[in-house]
Amino acid sequence: MIFNKYISSLLLSVLLALLPGFALLAQPCDSLYTAGNACYGKGLYADAVRNYEAVVGQGQHSAALYYNLGNAYFKQSDYASAILNYERALLLAPDDEDIRFNLELARTFTVDVTEPLPQFFTTRWAKAFVGLFSTNAWAYIALCAFIAALVAAGIFWFGRESVIKRLCFGLSVALLLLFAAALWASYSGKNQLVDSQHAIVFDASVAVKSTPDSAGQDLFILHAGTKVKLIREVGAWCEVQIADGSKGWMEKTSFRKI
Repeated sequence: MIFNKYISSLLLSVLLALLPGFALLAQPCDSLYTAGNACYGKGLYADAVRNYEAVVGQGQHSAALYYNLGNAYFKQSDYASAILNYERALLLAPDDEDIRFNLELARTFTVDVTEPLPQFFTTRWAKAFVGLFSTNAWAYIALCAFIAALVAAGIFWFGRESVIKRLCFGLSVALLLLFAAALWASYSGKNQLVDSQHAIVFDASVAVKSTPDSAGQDLFILHAGTKVKLIREVGAWCEVQIADGSKGWMEKTSFRKI
């Protein structure tokens, strides 16, 4: 009986210690994000963009943030920036129908008509899992799961009652699995944003060359808002590929990575 009270007291202490962190996690950069939403609601789209971009600049990444940023750019008729942020939102929430609808709507205002290559269902599922929370949220979940797993393992190791020991053993295993999954999701989500292999063309019109040189032959023309796959880099140039498989070289200043 005394041991059960000790366990309850210990778990309650751990929960109370973690609650402030969860409160902070629920409202990352809250004031800037809220200000952005308020500006958007008032039709002050340039101010909304500045606030949302400030949140991004502080290292926050979430599907909702990029979706709202894309909407603000769309309202200013900056379709390339809107597409870029919708694509970033879609990386984090691949099954979100609102993001897909707005992305397709923004694409109707571009010149080039390209379709993204289909993805395997396992890839879609993995991206959907990663998109449940922001990368920072996944990292915090991993930390909390690891700490809780240590507590459960400690109770299992030093406990005397067999029922409690079995429960804590199973709980510690489950928490370690959650820790591994959350750590992977945080890492994957960060890589999707930092090491993206796709980009959006931002130049109004750019000639794709046969070689990484301004004197190279013009192969085809791309326009702002077009999505390209990045193949390799040579100096200030990058080899790109569009949806139909056509390849060529363009300067890095002509696009922005998703």
